[in-house]
Amino acid sequence: MAGDDGALNHHASTPLALALHELATNSAKYGAFSTPEGRVDVHGRLEGDTYTLTWAERGGPPVDEPDRFGFGSRRVEVSVQSRLGGELVREWRPEGLQVAISALASAIIAES
Repeated sequence: MAGDDGALNHHASTPLALALHELATNSAKYGAFSTPEGRVDVHGRLEGDTYTLTWAERGGPPVDEPDRFGFGSRRVEVSVQSRLGGELVREWRPEGLQVAISALASAIIAES
């Protein structure tokens, strides 16, 4: 984990925990965490009034975009949209899945 840090807004804890749990579970089944060489980098970036949390897998088996998403993946996307007013973008790259969760910084980071 690296990047811009801040105290988590209490409204963001459930949708982010749900998202990270779903990503880790899917990674253990199909992605980078399913191999000893696999790694995941999680990076936070504050740019203007937007905060983006990026999950980037590498070193796992080749990944392809699924034909359909399961309940957990759909639930995460809905949670990010409805609870954070944000967006979840998935990219199936040659090195592994990359997911970016973006929302207004005020929805994710608590005011100091």
